[in-house]
Amino acid sequence: MFQNRKWNIYTIVLILFCGAIVILEILPRNYELVGNLSSWVLSSSKEEFIKVNDLQITELQNEIALLNKSVSTIASEYNSQIKLSSLYLTFSNFSSVSGAEILDVSPAEMVQENVLWKVPVEIETSGSYEQLFNFLLAIEKSQKVMKVGSVSVTHGRDGKSLIMNLELEVYLNL
Repeated sequence: MFQNRKWNIYTIVLILFCGAIVILEILPRNYELVGNLSSWVLSSSKEEFIKVNDLQITELQNEIALLNKSVSTIASEYNSQIKLSSLYLTFSNFSSVSGAEILDVSPAEMVQENVLWKVPVEIETSGSYEQLFNFLLAIEKSQKVMKVGSVSVTHGRDGKSLIMNLELEVYLNL
């Protein structure tokens, strides 16, 4: 550079000093500007992110409400199926005690009457006069509360047996 070594050192020191000023004074201002610009961009993207999240939260809350409704429906159907299965078991026990054969059991929808739940049931049984009488006797002695609506007895197809059709109301929560 220069012929004089002393001026070379001054030049290097001056360049280093100007570099230090640039590093210490100008770059932090630019970084502050970049920081402000990046925070503005991030805040606008945060607002969009919050809007998207709010929409997703609303959709998920709606899905949760539908799932809760489905679960409660399934639970109530499960409870009613348990009650109906115990009803089938009760009629099966009546059949085995009496010797009558159950041909058909047709329960209708459960109906709530005040605080009681009842199930209208139609039962078709087959057997001798004594077996059908014992079947009715088993219903009478049952621990379940049952109301006999109608009874009809006809001759069986074979001519030896009788077919009895019963219409019952079975109260489930007594």
